[in-house]
Amino acid sequence: MTTARLIVSLALCIVHNCAFATLIVGSKLQLHAATDKWGGAFPSETGSDIASQADSLNPLAVAVAVIDSTPDLFTRTSGSANANWNSADNGNVSFREMGWERQNAHSYTHYLAGDPYGTFAFPPKMWSYTLVPEIDSVFQLAWDISATQDSTHEVSGPFSLSFAYGGSGFEEHRIDLYSTGQLTQDLLAGVEYTVFLGHHLQVTGGGQAQHRIARFNADFIWKISTIPLPGTAVSVMLALLCFRLARSRGPLLPGT
Repeated sequence: MTTARLIVSLALCIVHNCAFATLIVGSKLQLHAATDKWGGAFPSETGSDIASQADSLNPLAVAVAVIDSTPDLFTRTSGSANANWNSADNGNVSFREMGWERQNAHSYTHYLAGDPYGTFAFPPKMWSYTLVPEIDSVFQLAWDISATQDSTHEVSGPFSLSFAYGGSGFEEHRIDLYSTGQLTQDLLAGVEYTVFLGHHLQVTGGGQAQHRIARFNADFIWKISTIPLPGTAVSVMLALLCFRLARSRGPLLPGT
């Protein structure tokens, strides 16, 4: 084998070790809102956007807003969300004006989540993404969650980033509101994962609060990166060594 051929063979080996793909199974974005100003029936609204395997890279968007009011009393729960993909291995999810507002409510309930009121399914499922990594990989998430110009009164509790896999496997990470940060989660090759991102927002109380507003924005950026396979670094070193030998010594044998 000539030195050039050896270099090409090693390069192909490196590409094989480093290249990977993610099989997309499906994705979903959903919000459910409910509100009550006095203790009667709950006005509610549900919004959802779903993508199958064939069109999972299409953007998803959903918005909900529900109001319960009389001339003197008023409650409103609302929010919107968007999910975008740059590729099967990179994208972002954003939530805007998530929360509620009320005026002169003697008793009240606000609810905003990925599941209908009263369900409280675990984990919270505002956004979900089902995928199968081709080789061992790392899921990376960075986030920025901030209050809007309104009061943060009563909006609390963490977001949940969860991974369900292999039929019974489960991992969960808690993400505090009004924080920035990043985290990672290992993914195994050939295993189907469903990634869940969501929050259960609910507050119930009484009294005549004159005017209360509580809303926040949240941005999440995610990326799936490969873990270099054993031997990749050695292959790189051998390729560089062969290249240096070829340049410094010329052909090892006549005609090669």
